[in-house]
Amino acid sequence: MIVYEIEKSLDGVCSAIFNAYVKNEVPDVVTAKNEYQVGFTTKIYRIKTDKNWADRVKTAIIKYTNEYTLDRIKHTLLSCEDRACQVSFDFIKLMMDKRRDITFDLAEPAVIEFNEVKAKVLLEVHRFKGFMRFSQTDNGVLYAHFAPDNDILELVVGHFKRRYRYHEF
Repeated sequence: MIVYEIEKSLDGVCSAIFNAYVKNEVPDVVTAKNEYQVGFTTKIYRIKTDKNWADRVKTAIIKYTNEYTLDRIKHTLLSCEDRACQVSFDFIKLMMDKRRDITFDLAEPAVIEFNEVKAKVLLEVHRFKGFMRFSQTDNGVLYAHFAPDNDILELVVGHFKRRYRYHEF
């Protein structure tokens, strides 16, 4: 069994893709956590994020699809599910293998899983944008208590900055 332990970012996943092609191997597990079952034959590779490798893979992704696909992969990596790195890796790997846009290949398990994880993140963003309510402190600062299931803060903060542009957060 081959395990890739990576940084949970677009550059981290792209570095893992590049490494898999260089070594001509397909890892069984791609994870950002060191919580996996280790056997006698398990090979663990801690893939360091390499900006040059990542940029080459991102260039290929844009060549086969568009820049919007990079945003969708970033959204998937914001998921707090353990499988987020694996799902993103499988999606990009399949795209690189087919050398074309696989976004609508809904018969492919990698595409289905990718879309499921991405949809959960974006649904949570949508819900927080619609239902989050702010309170105001005595000195005029707005605050909201919320506990999202995913790391969506960077996706909702711009919405509320525009909405409450005359208030201090």
